[in-house]
Parts: sequence; structure tokens; C-alpha cells
Amino acid sequence: MARRTTNGNRLEESMATLINTQASFQANFLAMKARIDARFARIEDEFGELRAILVRHEAILQALPKAILQEIGFKPPWKVAGSRQKAAGSQARGYFVCPSQWVPVAGGDQIADG
Repeated sequence: MARRTTNGNRLEESMATLINTQASFQANFLAMKARIDARFARIEDEFGELRAILVRHEAILQALPKAILQEIGFKPPWKVAGSRQKAAGSQARGYFVCPSQWVPVAGGDQIADG
């Protein structure tokens, strides 16, 4: 009989140890999950800020060619006094006026250095 009681006590001790270990593991797991969730939330916020910056930069870059043309003083042929060609003809061929010469441009909507 003494033998059964010893085995029963060991089983109960093992079960108590298992329950304590599981409780400790679950507590550690939940704490780690909370830290990971907070980290991912912070990362998603940072990505949102980066997206906003990229949208602003995209708008700036899209406006840049027009701003450069205005700053440097390039004008389409139909806005230059005494142009050598009619506006419709020069626009159709893709030419723009450079300060001293005509500059052909692929597509007719951008300026190339002459």
C-alpha cells in the first residue's frame, strides 16, 4: 500500500509542477505578445508617416519640371514673339524654344538640353 501512495504523490507533484509551468509560460507568452503588438502598432504608424512623406514628395516631383521651365525661362514656340514656325506646326513636331535655338523633344511635352 505504501507503494501506491508514493506513486500517487509523485503524480500529484508532477501535475502541480506542470500546471505551474503552463501558467508561467502563458504569462510570459501574453507579455511577449503585448510587446510584439505594441511594436507592430508603432511600425504601422511609422509606415503611415512615410507614406504621407512619399505622397508629398511625389507631388513636389510632379510639379518640378513645370517649375524648372518657369524658373529658367523656357517658353513654348507659340508664346515667343517672332517665332520662326507657327505654333501648331512646332507643337505637333515636338519643338520648344531654347534661348538661342530650337530643341527637338521626344513626345513634344518635355524639354531637352540643346
